[in-house]
Amino acid sequence: MDDFHEHVEHESNVDMPNFEKILSRAESQQLALQFQKTKRITPTRSHPSAPNKPWLENLAGLLAAPIDRIGDWVRSFPEEEENGLPDETEAWRGVDDDGVVRKEMKGKL
Repeated sequence: MDDFHEHVEHESNVDMPNFEKILSRAESQQLALQFQKTKRITPTRSHPSAPNKPWLENLAGLLAAPIDRIGDWVRSFPEEEENGLPDETEAWRGVDDDGVVRKEMKGKL
C-alpha cells in the first residue's frame, strides 16, 4: 500500500503539474470533459475478480457499471430516523449523471 501512496503522491505533485504546463487551457478542459464522460460508464466499485485482458476487462466494466450504480443507490436509501420513519423534510434523493448521490431538501412535506 505504501507503493500505491507513493505513486499517487508522485502523480499529484510531479506528473500532473508538469502535464498541465504543456497543455493549453482548451486541451486541459477537453481532457477533463472526456474524463467526466468516462466516469459515467465505469464501475463505482472494485472488481478484483474481473478479467485481466483488455477487451474482456472493458466488457466486464460496462456490465458491472449499471449494477454498481443500482447498488450505490440502494445502499443510500432509505436513511431513516430513529423512529423508523423517513425524515419529513426530505423530498427527493437520487444519483446524478456523475454517479454521486444527491439530496434535495424541500422543507416540510
